[in-house]
Amino acid sequence: MSLHAIRTKIMVLGSRDFREADRMIVGYSPEYGLLELLAKGSRKSVSKLAPLLGCLTLVDAMIIRGKKFDVFASGMLIDGYEDIKGSYMNFMACQYAGALIQQYTAQGEYENNIFVHLLEFVENIRGKEEISRERIEHCVEDFKNKILHAGGWIDQSDYTRPIDYGYHFPSSYKAVSLQEYFYGI
Repeated sequence: MSLHAIRTKIMVLGSRDFREADRMIVGYSPEYGLLELLAKGSRKSVSKLAPLLGCLTLVDAMIIRGKKFDVFASGMLIDGYEDIKGSYMNFMACQYAGALIQQYTAQGEYENNIFVHLLEFVENIRGKEEISRERIEHCVEDFKNKILHAGGWIDQSDYTRPIDYGYHFPSSYKAVSLQEYFYGI
């Protein structure tokens, strides 16, 4: 039995507890798209993986392809985006961007432009201590349009007019506005 190992950059979008000491990580890679990875032992207090697996962390990762789960074997931190995590609104905007990627891309499908747009979005939010709510909403709307365009949901001409999301997507997709995501409105 041979193991298939891959090395790629991953932007960690989120995680959830799995079993007793493990965590399932959701991340986006430029080469492999949306990935769900098992991080064995990452919930233990002595885990060396735990600092690499926080939401909104850019990691150079080693992944072992498995039969049932792909395993996050090791990694090296590229950027932890601590400056963004220090501002609630900026961090929530980045989490919303991650949620959009998870909503509009399927596991195994990849589009390098989505990863590039995600990094651009994070850099636009980064370094701005307290940017206005309107500026955040503008950045998020621009990111959403870029993701939808990269995924083939809308074309370039749709950027300039309001998008009727119910018309463009199958009924199984529900676009959530920034206000709904932040405030539950």
